[in-house]
Amino acid sequence: MAAILKNFKLSTFPTGIKLILSLLIVLSLPIISIADTRISTASGGDWNSTSTWVGGLIPLAGDDVVIATSGTGAVTVDGLQTCVNLTIKSSGRLIIIGTNTLNVTGTVQMPRPKSGYTSELNVDEGTLNVTGLFTMSASGGTRYANLNITSGTANLSGLTTSGAASRIIFNGNGVLNLSGDLIGTKHTLEADLGTVNFTDTSDNNIWAKTYHNLGISGSGVKTLAGNTIVTGITNIDGELNLSNHDLILSGAGNPLVVDGILRPAIGKVIYSGENEQNVAGIPYSNLSFTGSGTKILAAGTLVFVGQDLAIDSPTLLEDDASIEVVRDMIGEGTLEMENGVLSIGRSNLRTGIFIPGSSTVQYSRPGTQTVRAVEYFNLNLTESGDKTIAQGEQIIINNDLDVSSPLIIPANTSLDIRGNLTGTADVILDEAVLTIEGDWKNTGNFVSGNSTVRYAGKGDQIVAGQDYYNLEIVEGGIKSLDDDALVRNVLNIGADTELNLDNHDLILSGSGIPLVNNGEFSPAASTVRYTNSSETEIAAVNYYNLDATGGPRKLAETDTIGVSGTFTPGAGDYKTINSTVSFNGFDQTIPPFTFYHVILMGGGEKFIDSVVNVKSLKLKNGSMLKVNYDEGAKIIVID
Repeated sequence: MAAILKNFKLSTFPTGIKLILSLLIVLSLPIISIADTRISTASGGDWNSTSTWVGGLIPLAGDDVVIATSGTGAVTVDGLQTCVNLTIKSSGRLIIIGTNTLNVTGTVQMPRPKSGYTSELNVDEGTLNVTGLFTMSASGGTRYANLNITSGTANLSGLTTSGAASRIIFNGNGVLNLSGDLIGTKHTLEADLGTVNFTDTSDNNIWAKTYHNLGISGSGVKTLAGNTIVTGITNIDGELNLSNHDLILSGAGNPLVVDGILRPAIGKVIYSGENEQNVAGIPYSNLSFTGSGTKILAAGTLVFVGQDLAIDSPTLLEDDASIEVVRDMIGEGTLEMENGVLSIGRSNLRTGIFIPGSSTVQYSRPGTQTVRAVEYFNLNLTESGDKTIAQGEQIIINNDLDVSSPLIIPANTSLDIRGNLTGTADVILDEAVLTIEGDWKNTGNFVSGNSTVRYAGKGDQIVAGQDYYNLEIVEGGIKSLDDDALVRNVLNIGADTELNLDNHDLILSGSGIPLVNNGEFSPAASTVRYTNSSETEIAAVNYYNLDATGGPRKLAETDTIGVSGTFTPGAGDYKTINSTVSFNGFDQTIPPFTFYHVILMGGGEKFIDSVVNVKSLKLKNGSMLKVNYDEGAKIIVID
């Protein structure tokens, strides 16, 4: 046809023929597609009804549509309908009813209505698909443009809003899928039970709004534009960057599902539910638990917090669930663990209750840290820098304490270890009390200050060969020394408790009464040395070798001092009245000394090769007395 028309020259035909040919050409033009604009009547009606449209023509797929209803009038979409561009006038209302679909292949315009008017596009149970830009130009006052979604789905390829009067309103569990350019952030979002999904393949900002469900998908990075609240579920299949904003999750159950990437930057995730919430096992920057609902880390969950963790809700770490906090822990909520690990990189400033279960708490800052005074199961002190217990507090460790960075226990402070003391770093005490019920396996230096170390296990224990100030051996069982030990003040052995020295030296450097024995003192093949330069009382226990040199001494007036090896009295002044010394070993030499009562027993030969003064002397158990008279040895009995 185009080729024929190109060769026609109307000027060559008579006038009558020209008119006929012109009419034929015009009648042939409908084969060329031209978009028409269909305008609704004020009362509206079904999309497919001729009475709904001015001129009685139903819109075709290639037409533009203007919704110009007023009052209670509305155009309802039934079936599958398509148009190019859609405009909803001042009080216009378009409703996609049932499960029907409207496809807009161009743009949707909701211009700024007249004052007091509202334009509406309602997606009930059906679907709205918009290929072009969706523009809502209502900005404020009483001029509203509403996109209402009940249980249907709106798929938008771009959205521009002008202010708070541009409103997206969910009235059920509908879905809004957003891709393309999103311009404007001051519009109103009423979330109800709806879901908003940001799905673009390009980078986008996420509105700082309150959502019910929020979805992040597509290859573009989505970034929070401000603090954002989600009352249902945040589902991240793409990548979400928090920037420096808060993501506040109040939904019950699993409010955060991450199958993609959450980049916390320096933002904060806040679990704020009033019902139980499961905490996602992902890296966070700042993490906060608020609201009365229990926050649960399920078994196998590992949470990394790059900055601070605030716990102001009841929190439960199930089974081996663990948390690593790089900076501070704060908050007043109860924290309960089962057998996971809690690692604290800076300060534990929490004031809430801690229930340790069988867990391990690790203070791991490479610098100074204060250990919070609560009850632990296992406590590990790692990295460099001193770890200090707050002065005047008490800490109970129900199992083991590992000291792999220096531990300082200040005055008026107590530490009760119900398991073993391990590690390689120093333990430094002031005037404190350290109680251990397991074994001392720590290989670092021990600085005792004016402290008391108490071995108080119900069974057998290893007593470390250390420099103690006060040493207490109590609560039963056999406590065995594993190396030479020094006690600078008092060694106290409790009832029903045995101290076994094995073959090690025990140095008692305290004055007065440095050894108080209410249990059993087993010397084995050891040497006990009393070394103070002031008057010191020699306790009435059994010794193997007894060295009392260095100052004036007093022998205990009650009970018997037993010596099965050697007795080295030294040159100091002695008070011996009412004392009894029993040499109860086999083959012994009696030193030159002024005794009060002496008993020679144990068998073998008791050899005297010097002058020995005694008040009384008894020979028992087949022991033989040999005096080297040839060298001037003798026994002098004194009054």
